[in-house]
Parts: sequence; C-alpha cells; structure tokens
Amino acid sequence: MIKNSLVALLCFFLSLSAISAQITKGSIKMAITDFKMPQMESEGTDMMAGMESMMKSMEMTIHFKPGKQVTDINMMGMINMNQHYNNGVMTQYMDMMGQKIKMEVPMGEAGLEEFGMDAETLKNMYSVSYDKSDTREVLGYKCHKATFDYDMSKIMGEQEDLPAEAKAMMENMKMVMYVTDEIKMDQFHIQQLPDLTMEGTPLLWIMDMGQMKMTFEAVDFDQHPDASVFEAPSGDYKEMSVEEMKQMGMKPGGFGF
Repeated sequence: MIKNSLVALLCFFLSLSAISAQITKGSIKMAITDFKMPQMESEGTDMMAGMESMMKSMEMTIHFKPGKQVTDINMMGMINMNQHYNNGVMTQYMDMMGQKIKMEVPMGEAGLEEFGMDAETLKNMYSVSYDKSDTREVLGYKCHKATFDYDMSKIMGEQEDLPAEAKAMMENMKMVMYVTDEIKMDQFHIQQLPDLTMEGTPLLWIMDMGQMKMTFEAVDFDQHPDASVFEAPSGDYKEMSVEEMKQMGMKPGGFGF
C-alpha cells in the first residue's frame, strides 16, 4: 500500500515539475503541508504519524528566469532530481542513492513520440477551468481557483509496469490549483500534457486520489536566487537514452519522466 502510494506520488511530483505562468525571476519552494490517508489512519496513529512525517519531508523548488527553468525535486533524501528546461530540451540529472543518471529529452510532442505516447490523444484528455471569485492568499500573493479536469486512464492504460493500485489512484485523481497572476514564468508544459497553458503560476495544489489526499503549497519564494541554482549539478553522471532507462525498468515514458 505504502509503495503504491509513493509510486503514485512520484508520478505526481514529476508531472508538476514542468508547470509554470509579473515577477519574472525567482525560486519557489513547494512542500506538502497537509496529508491524509484514511486506510493508514485506521491502522494506528503512530503509523499514520510516521507516514505523514515522511511525506512532508518531500520538497520541490522551481528556479526560473526568462528563457530558463530548473526544477529540483527531493524525495525523502533518497531520490534527487535536477531538471533543466532550456532551448526546447529537458535535461534531467537523477541521483538515486548514489546512482547518477543523466538523460536529455525534447519537450513537447517530439518528446512524447520518443516515449511512444500518442500526442493527439493526450491533447484531448484534459481541460482547466477558472473561478476568480474563489481566492486564497499564499505567501502574500493573491491566487484564484483553477480546476484541472482530465481522464488519466488514457495515460495509465499505457503504463504496463505500474502497479494496478497505483494506476487506480492516478486514474481517480482530482486536482484543484490556486494560481497567481503576480508571478510570471516562461510557460513550460506538464511533461505529458502538451499545449496546456496555465493562466497564472500555481502556488497551491489540492490533490485527492481517494485513498490519499494532500495539499502541496508554496512555502517560500526567493526573488533573488543565486546564479548557481541554474548550473548543472557536479558529479559523474552516466548519460542514458530513453530506451536504456526502459531496460532498467524505470520506463521514462511513465507519467512525469
């Protein structure tokens, strides 16, 4: 159960890492601020508290400036990802407990074709609606509601290696975002949702997978990030292709990779 939840959550984090929308430079740190798992709660408060603590240790920071975006993802200190978006290419540096891998993937439809995904099918699977009367304030920025409606079965049906329970959680996922017009990023697509354009920058997500519900929220915003955050990480990274990743059982065509 926990393993499948983590698989689904990793998919979610990676899918969000490429989202972006009249501050044009900064670093937005995102973290899980609320987490609920009804089945886990029934197994005891200690186990639930441990799971909640583990999940809240996960973080994502999006560094951006005109023409450049870098996303850092930390999964419990065991998986670190550093994704650079530049000139139509996403370069991903992944460190999994010392195993370092580098992979370059074209963004947009070219990348989907490399993954063996049907871009036309994916284009018709989602929509975003906005309600400017429903507002929240996050880090002092006024945000309004954006409801993300989509049919995840069109993606999950192609993920043969994903556990059935994790598939079900992703297929049943409902997501509401609160976006601000005060922060402006270059628009990057969610990696497997080509042509999605967000009217604003999301600073809060409320995700409900039925068996798991969480709030993912901006907890810090630095308008003057150090230039080093836009540099590639140091270390000996093994360069791999999409096909090589598949052979390792990691299937980069999975949601978010």
